[in-house]
Amino acid sequence: MNYIIDSAVAANLHLTDPNFDASPIAAALIENSAVRDPILAGKTGLIAAADAFRAFPLGKGNDSVPGYPMMSFYVTPQEMKMIFEMNVEVMQGNVPLEYYLNPAGMRYIFDPTRGQFDKVVAVFLCNDVFTTMECFTNGTLLDLTDTSIENMLRLAVDDTVARWLPLYRYVSGDMVIDPKIKDGTIIDMSNDAEVTSLLFDAQPGDYDANGAIVQELKAWVALFSFIGALDDDWSAQGLNGGEVADGIPSVPARIYDINQVPTVGDPNWQLGLFRGLDKPAYCAMTSDSRICN
Repeated sequence: MNYIIDSAVAANLHLTDPNFDASPIAAALIENSAVRDPILAGKTGLIAAADAFRAFPLGKGNDSVPGYPMMSFYVTPQEMKMIFEMNVEVMQGNVPLEYYLNPAGMRYIFDPTRGQFDKVVAVFLCNDVFTTMECFTNGTLLDLTDTSIENMLRLAVDDTVARWLPLYRYVSGDMVIDPKIKDGTIIDMSNDAEVTSLLFDAQPGDYDANGAIVQELKAWVALFSFIGALDDDWSAQGLNGGEVADGIPSVPARIYDINQVPTVGDPNWQLGLFRGLDKPAYCAMTSDSRICN
């Protein structure tokens, strides 16, 4: 999505189209229940279109094209904490697994000894770094009490997540999460027209006669684009898994190693796992005085 935004900015769309939001996406969230199948190496080791599509095949948008449409909106750092509080409830078995929201671009730390809905003690904005370890060591630590419009974060989610978040208040009255547009105006998620305004435009600047976007960005299309943008050669990071460069994008080896013990000395530790880490495990591998006190 940031690639689309950057391309539109390069074409100066932000100077000519008042409806175009040039702010970058800070993070993305995808719900467990939307992930329907793993992407397996198979016999050839190649990822076919059908392999990737099976991971996110559900839903359709206003255009009747298969796939949940992607949306973007803004939340405050305090609301970001609330989102991850629900993740902790899932991890502790209090909420069904399908409601877990997998984050990209953010990592969080929680203290299991604290009270319910107040366990998240740190959220890191990764700032485009490559690994979980880099995010924890070099990411921006958010102020989880911040409710200001000026410091809101732009999120990318699919249609389902956008409609879920406001419902968290019915789990706990303290968990108020309201999707907003850039100026802080709260979107009424019961109003279809306002919800439609959150759709991410796959072709910025291209509108129909009613001013609506022409092409929705689907979750599966975003996944295809991500896979297609992967590097071919991971040897510099020691992650090529013995594969030679062949001009085809490659998935880095050892993205998920559940047997790997976290250490500061391993910069590639857990590239994908433990995006939410409990405080004892975090403090066992770092002396971060902001959290480990």
